[in-house]
Amino acid sequence: MNSVKNYFEMSTRLFRGASLCGCFVALLLLAFAAMPAHAQVTNGVFTGTVTDPQGASVGGAEVAITNAGTNATVTVKTNADGLYRISELAVGTYRLTVTAPGFKKALKTGVYLNAGAIERVDFKLELGQQTETVMVEAGAVQVQTEDSRLSTTIGAGQISNLPLNGRNVFDLMQLAPGAVDARGVSFENGHGTVVNGLRPNFSGFLLNGSSDKGLSGGIVTTPNADIVQEFQELTLSMSAQYGDSAAAIVNVVTKSGTNTLHGSVYEFFRNSALDANNFFRNANNTGDTDPNKNPSLKPAKLNFNQFGGTLTGPIWKDHLFFTASYQGDRFVTQANPTPIKTEAPAWRNAIIAFNAGNPSSVAAKLYSTFPTASPGTPFQTLTQFVQSG
Repeated sequence: MNSVKNYFEMSTRLFRGASLCGCFVALLLLAFAAMPAHAQVTNGVFTGTVTDPQGASVGGAEVAITNAGTNATVTVKTNADGLYRISELAVGTYRLTVTAPGFKKALKTGVYLNAGAIERVDFKLELGQQTETVMVEAGAVQVQTEDSRLSTTIGAGQISNLPLNGRNVFDLMQLAPGAVDARGVSFENGHGTVVNGLRPNFSGFLLNGSSDKGLSGGIVTTPNADIVQEFQELTLSMSAQYGDSAAAIVNVVTKSGTNTLHGSVYEFFRNSALDANNFFRNANNTGDTDPNKNPSLKPAKLNFNQFGGTLTGPIWKDHLFFTASYQGDRFVTQANPTPIKTEAPAWRNAIIAFNAGNPSSVAAKLYSTFPTASPGTPFQTLTQFVQSG
């Protein structure tokens, strides 16, 4: 009987272990199944045709695409129609090399690929030996002909140079055509920007392909501006992969590591010690002009410190990279003291004495429980109060 029991316990443990392993494998499969959906949003595609000097298609040509930052290379061959297509490429700058028997090697450098974009790069090969290279520098940005979506893209260089109050990258939404600042007018859970006439909470937000939108609209996480590689706002004709938001889709892609170490350290601050006083506070002052004696002459207290840094680089050159970012905010504010009118101590004591026989009196409880912190300065006597009324 004991042996049967032990066998049953061992079988139960094995079954539980198998169940746990099965759950783990299922989670891994689910994670990998979800990756392409994110990649379609954060990565891009290179496509194009390879032709000879007469414009005929060159089939079987080898097209190698290399990321200039990580040196990662993907190679494909053109089909019978001379067409090639390489997808799931990270945002960044690339060089494209095309080789085919009987033709000179063609090289195009400095081609930048945006998130979710389909970049068309065509090649016309010249007759000659593969040892000869024809180099073509990337020219002006071409009109997007492979995708019907309407978008505005702002790169890392623009983000670092544009004035951003509070370093909030989502303020860049207002740079897109059809976007209007609605703060102070609309109080919904959005960024306070109306796009194409739709409500602020109709806009969607993505951070590296993952949803960054709260249940009632608005942003969940605001990334450090220094770590943003690309800010992209899609305003019309975007595909279903971007979700169910009716207005704009804001797609933020952060920087990834490269073979070169990059970093930044910053400190932005505001301090009332460096500020001038409000004009009207000075104009209305009739007392002492010394701010140490007259607090109304001092600017309202506001101390704001925003500090942090970023660091990207290689862990294992050409294979493994890291990205790190930190930002801290410290905000302290306090309004200037202003005089308020309150009852004189004699009046408060009279109310308390008058209600001595009625302990449940609200006035007596308030005056006895919450005495004034400062006796203050006499402002008006009872006679003056009656006469002024």
